[in-house]
Amino acid sequence: MKYLILVLLSSCFVSCFKKDDPINRINKKLKIDPTGDFRKDIPEDYNDSSASWLYVRRETNRAGLPSIENGSESIEIRIWEHLDWGRRVFIIRYKDRTWTAEDCIYRILPSGRDDIDSIAIDTSHLGNPKTGWNKFMNKLIDKEILDLKDKSKISGYFVENEFSYIAVEIAAKNYYRYYSLPNARIQPSKTSYDKSMLEILDLIKKEFPEHLEKSENPLSMFL
Repeated sequence: MKYLILVLLSSCFVSCFKKDDPINRINKKLKIDPTGDFRKDIPEDYNDSSASWLYVRRETNRAGLPSIENGSESIEIRIWEHLDWGRRVFIIRYKDRTWTAEDCIYRILPSGRDDIDSIAIDTSHLGNPKTGWNKFMNKLIDKEILDLKDKSKISGYFVENEFSYIAVEIAAKNYYRYYSLPNARIQPSKTSYDKSMLEILDLIKKEFPEHLEKSENPLSMFL
């Protein structure tokens, strides 16, 4: 009888652990199949000749980051913010069974010529989130970071400035997704997707004090 109870408790523990494991949740939500065909989920108007997609690629190059639009060996999430003072990318990566976070802040300094810019980049490897990786990632998933709609799929979404945006890239083996909510911070009547995106950004700042400190005084790094 005691043996049976131990077996049941052990099974329950394993089941609950798998249910709360963010990697399992990500694989299930995105239907990631490392041995299947490559899947790419980007807005319909984004293609090799569109100005919007070329801009995304240019910003990736400016930040000194490798492209992940053809998938990634690791699970990677990039959250892009184009702000008044510059750009920033918050990167979450799961590789070799380890979660890491990285903060890339860069500022474009016009040179006076149309074809040449000077770019100041500051990249920091952040520590662990305050509540631990599993809880933090589960919170992000609960706030629908994997599911939020792109602006093109939200009826009546107003885009004031295409190049002032918040965007998300998600990549894994044989998988890539990109979506953007350009004016989440300034929408006069925010959609539920905008609100969720802002909650995600607030969560990151609370979990990573270094990230919050840079948000409050970003230009100090370039003085």
